[in-house]
Amino acid sequence: RWVGCWGDAGRCDHEAYGVDPPNPADGEVDGNHTVLVEGRPVTSSVSLNSSRWFYYMNDNVTTMNQPDQFRKLIFSLEPCEGVVYMLVRKTRRCWPDPYSCCKPLPSEGSNATLPPPCNQSTHVIQCGWTHFHSVIDGTRDGAPSFFEVPHNALKYYISIFAPAEANLNHGIRRVTFRLTALADIGAFPRP
Repeated sequence: RWVGCWGDAGRCDHEAYGVDPPNPADGEVDGNHTVLVEGRPVTSSVSLNSSRWFYYMNDNVTTMNQPDQFRKLIFSLEPCEGVVYMLVRKTRRCWPDPYSCCKPLPSEGSNATLPPPCNQSTHVIQCGWTHFHSVIDGTRDGAPSFFEVPHNALKYYISIFAPAEANLNHGIRRVTFRLTALADIGAFPRP
């Protein structure tokens, strides 16, 4: 919803809960998020049932002047220990909301949305403030998320979310992961 999205603090309503503060060891901290540097992997951690936020911006004129078929952006999320999901929004500031992802089917008789993983027999996957996200139905838990997407925006807002139950079932209390953003797609190792 657009009306009332921006509160007094200049943030979307859903940004007031479930967010770990940035870790200065991850890189440049700007407010409540870490700035991703082109091609530099960040290894970080996140509390259960919380998100860690990252911001990526690329205004390199050489990159942006490439033909569409060559102007791509790679996001790579590798869980080191535990289950994490990546949700990405481009262009306008408002971090993706993992708590809006699992919307109950009308036959379920509930209005409560849940964070991932989403049970597709009882929920529809539809994340608010998100342009693309990891597979969040529980079928690829623990697997890396890799996106090669059209690079058609200057700014990207990234939420890394750690589901509680999926991690607690394996005795994990804090999830670690490695995140990379890369616009020079030829520099990414390929099999």
